[in-house]
Amino acid sequence: MTLAQFEAECQEPNVVQLEIANARTHHKGLITDRNQAEVRLAKKLVNLANAVRCDPNFGSNCAFYRSLGYVIDDERKAPTRKAVPVTAAIPPVANVA
Repeated sequence: MTLAQFEAECQEPNVVQLEIANARTHHKGLITDRNQAEVRLAKKLVNLANAVRCDPNFGSNCAFYRSLGYVIDDERKAPTRKAVPVTAAIPPVANVA
């Protein structure tokens, strides 16, 4: 084996490591693209739900609105008040000196 062949073989792991680093960078970029696409889709779905809700033929009490994952008006519960816990008044402690 010559010195040039030995040096070439020694560089092979570095080349593979560089390819791995490039693949990770590309992978992270694709994840960012996917997350941004999901945000855009979520906004479009909210706009669709708002369009269904304001349409007089559908409204917020129709089966299609429910199929989008929203609670229709007939299934909404009236809000209940939370009970306030009653605490006994603790008399102030006298300054004992």
